[in-house]
Amino acid sequence: MNPPPTSPPNPTPDVPGFSPSRSSSWGRLIPVAILVLAGFLVYRNSFHSTLMLDDLNSIIKNTGIRRLWPLSAALNPPKGPIGFWTRPIVNVTLAWDYAHSGENVAGYRRTNMTLHLLAGVILFILLSRVLKRRLAPSDGPVWTEPERLPSWLRDIFQDGARLVAFVAALVWMVHPLNTAAVNYLSQRAEMLVALFIFVMLYSLLRAADSAPKRAWEWQAAAVGSCWLGMGSKETMLVAPLLALLFDRIFLSASWREVLRKRGWLHGVFWLTALWPISRHLAYSPHVTPETWSLQIRWHYLLTQCWGLARMIRLAFWPHPLVFFYGMSLVADPLTVWSQALFLLALAGGTIWALARWPRVGFAGLFFFGVLAPSSTFIPILGQPVAEHRMYAPLAALIALVAGGVYAAMTRTGRRAAVSVFLLLGVAAAFGLGVAAHRRNVDYRNPLILWEDTVRKVPGSPEPHNDYANALREAGRTTEAVAQYQEALRLKPGYVDAHNNLGTLLAQLGRYEEAARHLEEALRLKPNSPQIHHNLGSVYEQMGRYEDALPHLEIICRVRPDDPRVLAQLVHVLAELGRGDEALERLQAALAARPGDPELNNTLGVLLCRLGRPDEAVAVLRAALAGPPGRPRVRFNLGRALFEAGRMDEAEKEFLQVLTAEPGAGDARAYLDRLRNRRADEPP
Repeated sequence: MNPPPTSPPNPTPDVPGFSPSRSSSWGRLIPVAILVLAGFLVYRNSFHSTLMLDDLNSIIKNTGIRRLWPLSAALNPPKGPIGFWTRPIVNVTLAWDYAHSGENVAGYRRTNMTLHLLAGVILFILLSRVLKRRLAPSDGPVWTEPERLPSWLRDIFQDGARLVAFVAALVWMVHPLNTAAVNYLSQRAEMLVALFIFVMLYSLLRAADSAPKRAWEWQAAAVGSCWLGMGSKETMLVAPLLALLFDRIFLSASWREVLRKRGWLHGVFWLTALWPISRHLAYSPHVTPETWSLQIRWHYLLTQCWGLARMIRLAFWPHPLVFFYGMSLVADPLTVWSQALFLLALAGGTIWALARWPRVGFAGLFFFGVLAPSSTFIPILGQPVAEHRMYAPLAALIALVAGGVYAAMTRTGRRAAVSVFLLLGVAAAFGLGVAAHRRNVDYRNPLILWEDTVRKVPGSPEPHNDYANALREAGRTTEAVAQYQEALRLKPGYVDAHNNLGTLLAQLGRYEEAARHLEEALRLKPNSPQIHHNLGSVYEQMGRYEDALPHLEIICRVRPDDPRVLAQLVHVLAELGRGDEALERLQAALAARPGDPELNNTLGVLLCRLGRPDEAVAVLRAALAGPPGRPRVRFNLGRALFEAGRMDEAEKEFLQVLTAEPGAGDARAYLDRLRNRRADEPP
């Protein structure tokens, strides 16, 4: 590469016969307006999409988003699978949505669309300035000569750089591959990382082009963007390296100039990486003993060969799109040898381009660099292949293709070629936008999304399990059982499918089958408190109290503050004739949480069972003073009054239960018993 001048020129070209002032300011805003309008039209049908997969933990169960202010609460969510301990900036944005929309999904989706539109506009502005930079005379005038544009385009785009940037940003904005990130709320992290990388590089470029007195403002913006990105996702760890190479390739004539002018700034970029690293050292949801296994890492790398090759194909032909490919890893290198050779060729081409045509090579470096953390260094075993990870890399790929096509078409200097290029770009964007708009519909209903997924990857067990969960929520239990069974046929040792099928069979009253599946799930995952609870509950329903007891003891130790678990344990102890021990457990819990209505309800039931109905009545009245709308507590009070011989009071309670729940058969049965007893009494 011929060395550029020490001080890069102003990116606005000095071309005779052309003055940027001739273009109206309104004309310059037309590309931005078109980008925003196109993005809005494509995603306007996504506001009412449903929650899916990790969204339940990210939003509904995430206590870290319940308060937006002070920010310290949102920036420090609880550690664990629920929430975003390692991605606090994502958590802050969700806290903003929760403060304004609660659990209304539309509010979260509006934020996602806004972030996507903003990222597209920043990408357009960034590419416009990058493509205008002629760092050496040999770069040629392809991008910066306005005379190459027809007059009807000149007032809008000024030069080829803005035209190519517009087409690239437009295609990226409406590309169906991005629907996975925009519609899947838990993947907002991908959108934030892309946005902050774009802003960081743009700010770095503006800092290089600004006078020293103004450069510090853009430098501060670059550091702030880098810091915010580091708090959004681990992918941002590559940003300091990308910024360093961007500076050398686009902004500086030598490494000496990089260090002399902005060496301290790049040092600050690297220092911001300490934030996510310290978070991951404290707790990392993706680092497990399995991730350190050399065999697992080898299989994961093989899987990435297949996955990355597929993502590149989807960039050019986005069909079929798959929401969840499953968790299976490729074990045989021979099954992915062609994809591996393809990726090696692309990586080799990127290295060669960096030496020969650095600006072209940077696009390849950006593509592979952003994908590297999740495809190489940090195995994401819960989702080895995911389309949402292409969100930022896709921008580099599209920009490279758009720039190459424009350069090839305009080599002869004919203005008609520019018009053809724009028309081809708009036509491609229109087709992609229609496909993306249709894809959004799949995200509006979990049944549609998961049915679509299992149809496209029928050999992957995990989507069958998730489809079964959606069918179960919809009350289609027979189909859900069949999908769980299909998941187990594909993967006999699938713990989640055994557990889910066991709990569903228990709900259907098929306790023997339920117990077999839950026993197998526990054998495969013996330290799971949830499986212990599920199996103990099934044993309780079957009357196998001796078998249920140890499992309920385990879950009580894990969740000592859960009154429902304690109620189950108390019931089992009472059935085993250990009522006094059960009473001691309850009294100890009430000493820690006096007046707890759930505990009082359980205590009242136990006292009634122990033949102390008068005491039970007093306790149950205290329980009834808790939150309203609890007919089961009222039923227990009516039963205690019945056992105490206070028939008139009992009748009133049972009638109130039936008013709230007309189908409460147990209350009706007690009411019949009460009236029969009255009829048998002598006048």
